[in-house]
Amino acid sequence: MAPCSVGGLGREGLQANLAICNERTIADPNSSERPLEAAVGVSHVLVGGELGLENG
Repeated sequence: MAPCSVGGLGREGLQANLAICNERTIADPNSSERPLEAAVGVSHVLVGGELGLENG
């Protein structure tokens, strides 16, 4: 599995879309039989500078 990617700028005053993940445990276990199964290994997500997921 490829490591989590890094790109863009993080600077005071800018809004950010960020996903904080553990590259050793990140996985997407959903399937056609279980389409709503949540991804694992993502701890925090910020969208437009707002916290969308905390301690996921």
